Amino acid sequence: MGFGLRGSFKGAVSGPPPQPGYIYAALYHPIYKVRKIRKSDMHMVLDSAGFGNGIMALAKDETYLYACGYAYGYVRKMLLTTLATIQQSPYFDPGLLTLLCDDTHLYTGGSYRIVRKILKADMSTVKDSLTCGNYIYAMTHDTNYVYAAGYTIIRKLQKSDMIIINSSIDLQYIYAMCEDTNYIYAGGIAQYVRKMLKSNLSIVQSSANFGGTIWALITDENYIYASGQTLNRVRKILKSDMTTVQDSELFVGSITTLAQDLNYIYAAGPGNYTTKVRKIRKSDMSTVQDTDDWGYNIYALAEDDID
Repeated sequence: MGFGLRGSFKGAVSGPPPQPGYIYAALYHPIYKVRKIRKSDMHMVLDSAGFGNGIMALAKDETYLYACGYAYGYVRKMLLTTLATIQQSPYFDPGLLTLLCDDTHLYTGGSYRIVRKILKADMSTVKDSLTCGNYIYAMTHDTNYVYAAGYTIIRKLQKSDMIIINSSIDLQYIYAMCEDTNYIYAGGIAQYVRKMLKSNLSIVQSSANFGGTIWALITDENYIYASGQTLNRVRKILKSDMTTVQDSELFVGSITTLAQDLNYIYAAGPGNYTTKVRKIRKSDMSTVQDTDDWGYNIYALAEDDID
């Protein structure tokens, strides 16, 4: 999932799966690497090779981790076990900001204002969409569609041919999205989480004001978890009526990326004080453990989907 990773994908991929139980954090200036973290004790395991520039988005399947970023221009494919680089896509967009993964393809977007469909098997380009209007900071997807936020408007694209089939109203700048069976949830500079019907992209309901820009959203069966700046907490929201359930403890700085498994949320961000990954218990939103403070901004997380 871009500024915030919108969950990981369990796809049918050949080859042995890696040992479960890890978080993958994209470390920004000046190191530009992906760091593998053991969930059980939140300790660093290993780093990838350097990217040469900023990593803004991560996505994964059962065997590979995919990464892209700002001023990097490629999507890189790495083994989850060793973080060794296997392959990378052709150069595309110097400002890649978001990345999605399904069984067979990747979808990425950014400053070029289009969504590119990439074949995972050989990292070749399959097809580009038409323009989504502006920089694409957030995307989410389901079996048949990609939902891409071109700054203020969400476009619904068919995965099969990348044709835009519907657009939302102007929602102000959108920096985070997630989805479930029937709805999209979107947040950004408007400081609300909007619940929208997938069928026609109409707004059904909005959350209470978050108190700052929303940079990351994830969802499980019953709740949405939102984070961003100013509030500097992760907020748990009941999906059925969009009411606030509970906030996490204060995180000293903005939280711009979230990941999750069955029982925990993992949160991180940029800035002088948020250069660590925090593990939060979903049931009561209490802090379980932090990684060491590494001194690097973190814009993207991915995880193994297993506690």
